[in-house]
Amino acid sequence: MRTLFTFSIVSHNQAILVNKLLDDLNNIKERCFDVIVTSNIPEIVPINQVHSFSFTLLKNIDPLGFGANHNQAFLHCKSDYFVILNPDISIDEINMNSLTSHFQDKSIGIVAPAIVNPLGFVEDSVRDFPTPLNLLLRILRLRKCNIPSDISIVDWVAGMFILIKSDVFVGVNGFDEKRFYMYFEDVDLCKRVNKKGYSIIYDPSQKVIHDARRSSRRNIRHISWHLSSMLRYFTNY
Repeated sequence: MRTLFTFSIVSHNQAILVNKLLDDLNNIKERCFDVIVTSNIPEIVPINQVHSFSFTLLKNIDPLGFGANHNQAFLHCKSDYFVILNPDISIDEINMNSLTSHFQDKSIGIVAPAIVNPLGFVEDSVRDFPTPLNLLLRILRLRKCNIPSDISIVDWVAGMFILIKSDVFVGVNGFDEKRFYMYFEDVDLCKRVNKKGYSIIYDPSQKVIHDARRSSRRNIRHISWHLSSMLRYFTNY
């Protein structure tokens, strides 16, 4: 049976989270999918490799960035749809067929569900394309992010869960791993998909849970990556 979905998950010594997510994927009713897990750095806890679905474990010799890891995983994708999925996502219940039904409209390139926190509050996983002005207004708390309550066309969706048609991913040459090591890859991907004439759909009828790990926000290296990626984005658009 042809696989419809390939889930790509990247682990940074996050095997406990990854194993829980893999258990969640076991509960998805649509069984026609593959899972590719990339171990970006050595794992202390082993990643479970025995599942009812097709499973591939990639182990990097040297760490790669967000986009490079998913581009590498995509080389093993043989399905119609590629799903970028963060390891700190949990899935209680999701209807993948409902999400892919949006692709009946040939102008749709990316679809994403609502992202909620463990308490059930919706996160700001969809936003307008950033500009220096609207970023400044957000920092000054003068601009709020309005999350649609209905199915909507949006500018970009966060890389925690991105469902993209494989041919669209190929058409934009995947993530721009040369310009972005970490951060802004999701914005840039959506921007290039949009420039190709495709729309991005946010569908809040489907939800996944994001148990966010925020420690990186206080890490000077991550702050540096974020700022440099922001500058690269703005110098290109």
